[in-house]
Amino acid sequence: MATTDTATATTEKQLYGPGFMAALLLGTTLNPINSSIIATALVSIATDFGVTAVQTALLVSALYLVSAVCQPLMGRLAIRYGARTVFIAGLVLVAVGGAIGWTAPGIAWLVVSRAVLGLGTSAAYPTAMMMIHLRAVGARAPMPNGVLSLMAAAGHITAAVGLPIGGLLITAFGWRAVFAINVPLALIALPSTLLWVPRDGLDDRDQHIPAMKHLDPLGILLFGGAVTALLVFLNGMTHPQWWLAAVVGLFAVALVLWERRHASPFLDVRMLARNGSLQRTYLRLMLSFAVMYGVLYGVSQWLEQARGIDPGLVGVLMLPMSVLSATASLVIGRWKWVRRVLAACSALIVAGAGLLWAASASNSLLWPVIALSVFGTSMGLGNVANQTMLYLKSSHEDLGTNSGFYRTASYIGGFVATGLIGAAFAGGANDAGLLSFAGVFAILGAALVVLSLADRGIPKSS
Repeated sequence: MATTDTATATTEKQLYGPGFMAALLLGTTLNPINSSIIATALVSIATDFGVTAVQTALLVSALYLVSAVCQPLMGRLAIRYGARTVFIAGLVLVAVGGAIGWTAPGIAWLVVSRAVLGLGTSAAYPTAMMMIHLRAVGARAPMPNGVLSLMAAAGHITAAVGLPIGGLLITAFGWRAVFAINVPLALIALPSTLLWVPRDGLDDRDQHIPAMKHLDPLGILLFGGAVTALLVFLNGMTHPQWWLAAVVGLFAVALVLWERRHASPFLDVRMLARNGSLQRTYLRLMLSFAVMYGVLYGVSQWLEQARGIDPGLVGVLMLPMSVLSATASLVIGRWKWVRRVLAACSALIVAGAGLLWAASASNSLLWPVIALSVFGTSMGLGNVANQTMLYLKSSHEDLGTNSGFYRTASYIGGFVATGLIGAAFAGGANDAGLLSFAGVFAILGAALVVLSLADRGIPKSS
């Protein structure tokens, strides 16, 4: 076993060299870091431009909405034009979006900047997954477990460090720096990609279908309408607008009816209907990210308001969660029993919920720190295991688009968490609200355990 693992690690080092991985990792981390870094700049932007918190919230929503719709679109474009080409185009858009935000004269231009950043950063993850897969297939190598775990860990780390990096940038250079930082990052990633990522081969393109028919513009619009209505509905769960739920349903029905008839559908509903494991992977991801974002933003809010802890100290208390999440992502990369990992991380969510219940009944900070550590470990394990399932259960032709839908599922989970936070803390971030959180997390964890154990189609990763 040790010899096999050593040989696999050697093969991965040969196939995925430092330059290749550096370019892909830098590109894929731009989306999570932009998702979190903006939080530190909202108050300063509102003060400088004399706008309300509702208007600055558009800066958060713009990137989330564009990313949720465009991640699968970028995977689809990569099939047509090549993964490396789309990856490079995304980096160019990131530089443009950063420059727009750097020089923006008003809030409207900042919203445009965030939308362009969402579009540009959406290209990296689905195309990176395609390029990794193409290398493995070309060399007839086994699934690159170590590389996939590194991808997952990088996303966790950059999402976690986005807040402190944003704080440092604003302190040193002002709020415009959180936009401007994208320009040098993109300019570093561009030459790295040009130097170390091979040109697209003909085998990762599909040029036999006319461009517009291949892109399926009506399918994209229907999917975008369904996702937008769903995210707006989830974001307002404190005062639900049920008519939006009906709009989501109408868009979803129209999407399924259209895509079933389309020769080259944007969302291949027939493939998804046949692929039960992929369905369950997306569902697990949504539930897991609902817990992750609920813990990240809900528990931190409770620590500040109910326990009166300084925001700086809250960051320190949450550090073990980030460290354990990244560590678990890296360590689990060589673990081959995916189903067991999924069941274990789901059980950890139930345990974390119990620890949150204990935290609400105690003044000791030990309980929330232990709870956060347990949740962090679960996040790291679950992200790698679900990403592995995506890789195992996607065909060569579908991996890019499926990887985009994978990220979309995580964004939906994030908006579920936003709705849960609003509902649980409607009367303030108090102990009663935390108890509600603990109950919801326990239910979600139990559902994830059932989903994982019931999914007998999960193979052992190679």
